[in-house]
Amino acid sequence: MENKIIYIKSSIEDDDICKYLDNAIQKLSYLDDPTRYNSFAMVFREMLRKLLEVLSPDTAIKKCIWFELADKNKPNMITRAQRIQYAISSGLDTDFVLDELGFDLSEKIKFIKKPYADLNKYVHINDHSFNVEESIGNEFVEKCIDMLYELTSTIVKVRHSLKVRLEKYLYDYIFELFLDVTFDDLDILSTHTRVQGNDINGVSIAKIDFDDIDIEIFGSVDVELQYGSDGDQRRGDGLIVGDSYPFQIEKTIDVRNPLKFDIDENEVQFDTESYYE
Repeated sequence: MENKIIYIKSSIEDDDICKYLDNAIQKLSYLDDPTRYNSFAMVFREMLRKLLEVLSPDTAIKKCIWFELADKNKPNMITRAQRIQYAISSGLDTDFVLDELGFDLSEKIKFIKKPYADLNKYVHINDHSFNVEESIGNEFVEKCIDMLYELTSTIVKVRHSLKVRLEKYLYDYIFELFLDVTFDDLDILSTHTRVQGNDINGVSIAKIDFDDIDIEIFGSVDVELQYGSDGDQRRGDGLIVGDSYPFQIEKTIDVRNPLKFDIDENEVQFDTESYYE
């Protein structure tokens, strides 16, 4: 359980929420306190409320394409399941998450919601939750930690799967882009600059919300630099050398169609400083 708690805290990256989690765990150390599991439940439930409040703002959830009112008579109501879904996959369509990323959100949400009933039971102190046996109380705590671990780890896994899927899409797209487009930053390096190949070194997802996904693409391009005309080359007066330069692209894409976007040539930033050294 300790390793899971370490992972959870590193994933949350919010000092205040981590303090709530630490405080909930600390309550369990008071072995002579018959309400220690109740105290844990109260702090842990409040921590969850704050965490979902940070991860899943009301205004953002309501703007998602998957959002539907659970009760038409309560237009401001957002369900716990909807908060969990937004925390995991933001504005990504449910079918996209299943078909392209391989995650069944309904099953994940069901698992994460399950311990809430026990949390509510322990928060209200009565004969069924007061001074429970240690084995029963510890099982309850483990379920709570497992739920939080499942939430935080699924958030990480969904973003990783999206990253991998974007990389697959970009590999072919950028290869064609570099063959079809003349980039001024490369063209000025020689009489004739020809792209020979490129690599996608990685895609970083900076943000996902109800509307957009902000990504950064890192890679390198291999070029042939020809100095002198083709006639100079034939006469032996020219020079051809090969070189490679890193590039970076910052792009905002539509969360509704994350695998359908174009990149403008002006969005590709090359680092050619090594050429001038």
